Amino acid sequence: MRSVRVRILAILAVLVIAGVGAWQLLPSGEAKTDAITVGTSDVVTSLDPAAAYDAGSWAIYSNIYQSLMTFKPGAVTPEPDAAESCGFVGQKLQTYQCKLRDDLTFANGRKITAEDVKHSFDRIF
Repeated sequence: MRSVRVRILAILAVLVIAGVGAWQLLPSGEAKTDAITVGTSDVVTSLDPAAAYDAGSWAIYSNIYQSLMTFKPGAVTPEPDAAESCGFVGQKLQTYQCKLRDDLTFANGRKITAEDVKHSFDRIF
C-alpha cells in the first residue's frame, strides 16, 4: 500500500514539474499573430507568370509579385497597387489606361517604366 502511494506521489511530482516547465515553451506576448502557414497539395509549376496558370503557381505569384490592381480582403472592387490610378479613356471606353506610381523599382534599383509593364503583358498574351 505504501509503495503505491509513493508511486502516485512520484508521478504527481513529475507531472507538476513538467507542467511548470512547459510554460517556457509557450510563445511570449510579443509573438506576431498576423502570420499564418498554409499547407497545400498544389504543385508550383513555374515562378514565371507568363508560363503557368495553375492554382499552386498563382498562390505564390500573389505573394511575391506586385500587380497593377489588387483586391483588398473582402472587397469586390479592385484598387490601384503598382498603379497610381486606372480607368477607361476615350469616347468608346475601349482603352483601359493605368498611371504607374513614381516610387516603383526593380530589386536591382532600376526604375520600373510603362515599357516594362507593356513587355510583361506582351509576354503573357
